[in-house]
Amino acid sequence: MANKYWVAGGTGNYNSTTNWSATSGGASGVAIPTTVDDVFFDVNSGAGTVVINATSNSRALNLTGFTGTLDFVQYLYVRANMNFGTGGYTVTGLGYLSLLTLMTITSNGTTYTGNVYFAGNVVYTLADDMSCSGNVTFTNTGTQTINGNTLFCGADLASTSNGFTQGTTNIVLNGTGTWSNNNSTGGIKNNFTINTAGTITL
Repeated sequence: MANKYWVAGGTGNYNSTTNWSATSGGASGVAIPTTVDDVFFDVNSGAGTVVINATSNSRALNLTGFTGTLDFVQYLYVRANMNFGTGGYTVTGLGYLSLLTLMTITSNGTTYTGNVYFAGNVVYTLADDMSCSGNVTFTNTGTQTINGNTLFCGADLASTSNGFTQGTTNIVLNGTGTWSNNNSTGGIKNNFTINTAGTITL
């Protein structure tokens, strides 16, 4: 297990050793992150574009201080704690940030503009309110639990498999989108609030 820091100042692919360092702002050339590496995009990572050009991995992911762009062409899998940082970065692309395992999610008041998958049969803990203006998808085949605070969904919300999502987190639909359940034997059991001037399609 190791810490990996993005150091490219311009556009580059996530899966390229030329963009990773063992220290913040250090020399590039270390191996790309794997499932056991903690990944940091920080103040020394530059303001360029990070292209998630292929299915990519990290253990924990921390975006504190990053001011560049994350372009999700494919999926980035996170397997430990998730910290959305303090804002200042941009998220583009149709790919998903996929949260796989038991973890604490810290938002720091940042609204995440990309798409998010809650993809594990595990317990997620929201350390503070989490706001997403991209699509939020719950996908699991067992029991998935989301506890603490509030999850604000500004776009589509979907449950895509035959598992249940439950927990103490209140889910607020505060944008315009579609709330869908794609399997008749699954669903979402969390408390809901619909608070939007737009249209929610069920």
